[in-house]
Amino acid sequence: MLLPHVTLHLMLAVCLSIQAPASSPQTECQDWQECRQQALDAAARHEYERFHDLAWRTVQKGPPRSPELMFLLARAQSLSGRPHDALVMLGRLAAAGFMTTAATSPDFERVRSLPEWAEARSQLALAWVRIDQLPMASGRPRRSRSTGLPSSPSAYRAGVSTTRPGLVAPGAPVAPDAPVAPPGASSIPPPLSVEEVLRLPSGSMKPAGLAHDGVSGRYVLADSAHRKLVIVDERAHHLVDLVDATSAGFNDITALVIDARRGDLWVVSGSDGDAEHPAASVLHRVQLISGRPLASWPLPKSFGPARFADVNVGDGDTVFVLDEVGRRIFPVSPRTGRFGTPLRVPFEGLTSLAIAGNRDAYVAHAAGIARVSLTGGATVAVRSAPGVELKGFERVRWDSGRLVGIQTRPDGSHAAVRLRLTAPGTRVIAADIIETPTPIDDPTTVAISGDSFYFVTREAPGGDLAIHRARLQ
Repeated sequence: MLLPHVTLHLMLAVCLSIQAPASSPQTECQDWQECRQQALDAAARHEYERFHDLAWRTVQKGPPRSPELMFLLARAQSLSGRPHDALVMLGRLAAAGFMTTAATSPDFERVRSLPEWAEARSQLALAWVRIDQLPMASGRPRRSRSTGLPSSPSAYRAGVSTTRPGLVAPGAPVAPDAPVAPPGASSIPPPLSVEEVLRLPSGSMKPAGLAHDGVSGRYVLADSAHRKLVIVDERAHHLVDLVDATSAGFNDITALVIDARRGDLWVVSGSDGDAEHPAASVLHRVQLISGRPLASWPLPKSFGPARFADVNVGDGDTVFVLDEVGRRIFPVSPRTGRFGTPLRVPFEGLTSLAIAGNRDAYVAHAAGIARVSLTGGATVAVRSAPGVELKGFERVRWDSGRLVGIQTRPDGSHAAVRLRLTAPGTRVIAADIIETPTPIDDPTTVAISGDSFYFVTREAPGGDLAIHRARLQ
């Protein structure tokens, strides 16, 4: 009598084992080919969140700078409800000269519904090769010795295929998961790898700034909840108070930066004031090694209302402070603490300041990013390539011709992003997504140290703080 029951249990077990991948999918894959296949399988099942996770893993494990895998990720981002991220990826492909089917594929319907799509579409369509740049030829198409491509514009208009495998003329059919490469192009920069380097069980801390001392291997965190600075050793992981408001006179800390040449820590803090105490915006100088307060310089009242949002140093002998209320950049002498003539920034909602060498500054504001000349004060709005959004940066830092920072997305999430600029520094040609989405309490907790970008995350309110590092080279 037991046999029918045993048979029934075996049949149920077989059925459950067949259905298991749909209810609790296996999340690990050994190599990029397996990850890619699992990603495509997830897409076929309309499991788009899993498709996105597996596409990211495919890119990380796969051949570096692979346009095919980057396009796979763009599809996954679009289908999983991340159209802005997908548009950024398509923009990166276009910047490298690759054509895709994003203009017609149903996978990118959400991307095409974005307001930015109208501007991006024409540039994406011209990403491969411009007809007016091809040499003219009479009679039948003549092939270029260097590329093997038809040199007659009429050949492209007619949709004539080239002799190079994988290349087609504009208007010709393209496989849905295979971007079309331009002559001489084979790859694009890969997403940057990110690693967690430190985890702190500090539920009561409210981070408001981060710095990394490459010499001592210590991190400095500003705790705005307790108006103090704390340090943690990257090897011992010991959290120790460095200096607090009692000795340093901190108000609400808004930013900090290390001056490696002088061995100082520059901090800005402020208060809104009340009936008994006037509002104040203060620049603090702290000795990095000992935490000893060296000086505190309030902004003179003659400059009017102000609130310091950021502080930074360049290659020269000047410290620069960003005032979000007066929309100004103050140069400050580190020897005397004298506030010099401010540079006006004609934009609303200033959030961050990055100093490029000793000649220019980049200011993040509500409508994008501006470049300000530190010598003459001339200000220009930084333009961007199609699909690259410059709004929403809460903190930016300079890294050898690039800007790196944390960007707030329209849905309220955060992303760590690197912006690549043209040589003149007035146009962003591509955005590299370092990590998204990023659970951040305060997006000002970032730092550049050596060839690395550091930022702080917290997975849940009151949870552990984690410091992450992205290698930029």
